[in-house]
Amino acid sequence: MVEVSPKGAYLSIVILTIFKNIFDMLQDWGMDDPPYILLARQAEIWLNGEAAGQTDATRAGELFSKAAESATACMKGKLANKYYMMAEEAWAVED
Repeated sequence: MVEVSPKGAYLSIVILTIFKNIFDMLQDWGMDDPPYILLARQAEIWLNGEAAGQTDATRAGELFSKAAESATACMKGKLANKYYMMAEEAWAVED
């Protein structure tokens, strides 16, 4: 039988608490969001010029299209249609 000192047990609890806090922070940062939401947000950033003040409607359209494909793969048909429409609108802005 292995004896654990009180100091070793305390350190184990501290380390586990730190890892749990890091895991909770990552969840708060949207790390558990589906990929179609992240792609759509990137597209909005490029379309609205939030990326260093630069707009790129073509890039936004491509990202909306990828978001639609991802939403389709996740069985979110209505959302996929919305993203396809947003991609078409973004490409229309470029023309």
